[in-house]
Amino acid sequence: MSRIWLVFGLAITLTGPAKAAEDFGHGRTSLERPIRNDVSLSDGDLLSSRVGARILEALESREAEDPHGAISLLSEILESPGLSPFERATVLSLRGETWHQTGNITGTIEDFTHALRLQVLPPEQANSMRINTAILLLSQEDYEAAIGWLEDALVFGYPLDEEIALWLAQAYAVTEQYDVGEMYARQAVQLAQTPERSRFLLLMFYLERRADMSEQLHVIERMLGLWPGDKEVWARYANVLNEMGRETDAFHAYSVMYSRGLLDTENEIIRLVQHYNYQGYPYRGGDILEREINAGRVAAIAEHYRLLAHSWQLAREWNRSLPVLRRVATLTGAGEDYQTLAEALYQVRDHSEAEAAYVQALNVGGLHRPGDAWLQLGVIRQEQGKPQRAMLAFEEALSFEYSRAAAQGWVSFIQRRQAVLDGMDALEEQLDRERCALRVEEARRGFQIDPNARFDTDGRPILNFDETCLRFYSPQGVALPERS
Repeated sequence: MSRIWLVFGLAITLTGPAKAAEDFGHGRTSLERPIRNDVSLSDGDLLSSRVGARILEALESREAEDPHGAISLLSEILESPGLSPFERATVLSLRGETWHQTGNITGTIEDFTHALRLQVLPPEQANSMRINTAILLLSQEDYEAAIGWLEDALVFGYPLDEEIALWLAQAYAVTEQYDVGEMYARQAVQLAQTPERSRFLLLMFYLERRADMSEQLHVIERMLGLWPGDKEVWARYANVLNEMGRETDAFHAYSVMYSRGLLDTENEIIRLVQHYNYQGYPYRGGDILEREINAGRVAAIAEHYRLLAHSWQLAREWNRSLPVLRRVATLTGAGEDYQTLAEALYQVRDHSEAEAAYVQALNVGGLHRPGDAWLQLGVIRQEQGKPQRAMLAFEEALSFEYSRAAAQGWVSFIQRRQAVLDGMDALEEQLDRERCALRVEEARRGFQIDPNARFDTDGRPILNFDETCLRFYSPQGVALPERS
């Protein structure tokens, strides 16, 4: 059978984007994978005149926008006897291309795969077809097979470029082959003509897998140099610092983010304030939160007011915390919030208001440790000079195991103090009685020479002595019985 040299373009025109590999949970954008356009037959490839003519007929049908007709013609060629391996590979390549035009990805993959396994296509064409087959396999999430064709292409001399490195890094990540994938992730970054954030994040994914904190920090610092206004990069930077135990540096990173306007959501601002409190800068945290609540970026709700009050209390700005705590207690009506208000009032020595707030907290109820509230109420009353009312509060505190010991201490103190006071009163009374006995005796002696002496109706003399002694003696100087 005579043969002819057939030279024609076998340009693959598969243009639809393939499905990207997984996002890996790191916020990276998916990459489109268009099929490459560089597959072509080289001059000098030998086809029989019969097969060449029928291929041209199929190409004409395809150019006439009849891909299904072209597929039928190409399928008929494949069923004809006597095809050489090269002819079969050529027809499979053309039919695979045409399948893709109809949206039949599976058919395209099968024909390209069969053509490649014949191992007769020119090296450049075969390599380009390996790349295209891998791209289609990625679109079908057949990552293992895609990896195989990509690696084959590299083995057969296809140059490693940034796209292939990226595809391999993504595919190896999905298949959990992290050691090899990390190598390609590094190359995807190194080979990139223009720095792309998604490629750095892919590399970060691999570094996170093996917990290489030092290199993660190095990569993130490079990213900060490239994208200084990128909020997510800054957040990652702070997270890595935290994981490395460098909480203070992480805190300063969050502070820089806020100063640059990168923290703009309510949750982010709340977390920043919590960081300020934790790092020992509660005044700054309170100042930020107060400003953000007033600006409306943080909701004016009880939870946020509690945090604001907590910041002022940590900063020992008791007077600034009081109006906030009053607002919280008014908003919620909760016993715990009234107790917190009472504690702050006690700190500023407003005992009367603190007592009222504790009473309100106990009346409302729902306290986590009511015994502590009773105990503190007793202390406040004792400091106000109300020992009997204080005793009532301490007796309530005795009902709770966790406050019993302290309450008993106060009860014993008040009882001992009262005993001392009672003893002092008795001594004072005895001294007064003895002083009055002397004055009565003096009055009795002076009665006989007093020209103004008086007598009662029974004719008994009325003595002239200090009226304060009437507690112990009658006007006639008769000693009254001692009070029991």
